Amino acid sequence: MFGRFAWSFRQCRFSSHTWPERAVKSRSNRWRLVPTTRKRQLGLVVLLSLVFKLHGWLVLQGARFANKAPLAAAGTLYMHQSVKFMWDDYLACQSQPSQCPIDAPPAWHFCDNEADANECAQLVLSGIKRATSPSLWFFESSGEGLPQVGDLNVVTDWNGKAVCIIRTTKVQILPLNEITENHARIEGEGDGSLDWWRKAHWDYYQHELQGTGYEPRPDMPVVFQEFELVFPVGAA
Repeated sequence: MFGRFAWSFRQCRFSSHTWPERAVKSRSNRWRLVPTTRKRQLGLVVLLSLVFKLHGWLVLQGARFANKAPLAAAGTLYMHQSVKFMWDDYLACQSQPSQCPIDAPPAWHFCDNEADANECAQLVLSGIKRATSPSLWFFESSGEGLPQVGDLNVVTDWNGKAVCIIRTTKVQILPLNEITENHARIEGEGDGSLDWWRKAHWDYYQHELQGTGYEPRPDMPVVFQEFELVFPVGAA
């Protein structure tokens, strides 16, 4: 863009004062154009370049911040390009890709910290983790719709890079104190025990519900979402 911009001005010929060149009278009494403002022109180009770079950096930082929202924060402002690439690969493997949406489904990561988010994504990829359980109050306070059977989602790592695609197979809303050993085993985190699940999730709900007006309670409603890994095929 700047190359064409500069080139277009260099082609101009004027008989009076103008920018970025001005007309001066030579000793032979002939008018000629001299680039007296070349430094100004170069400075403007450099300034515009810095402005665009700063704008891009601010957008990227905002996108990274948005992508570090709590569990299941679908539809963030920024989407890592790997999400689209993975979705395109998924469509290419379908017998009837025309029946699938062109745009990638919501992408999100698990947990509220990088280590756990990346570990959970790998547990899904290996077939160990087959469920997640955010609180119902999180959905109500954020205005996000509840998961539905058949929903597709792209699971990412903490930085938004696509790891796999899952399909929701079952959704239950039940009190926290009614989560069983079987639920904990399906979720597949830690040692798979109910005791580990209760401690880890109680700590998580403390963070998840901050600023919502809710506080964790033993009978708080939990959305237990079961899913299956659908892409990459044979990863589990």
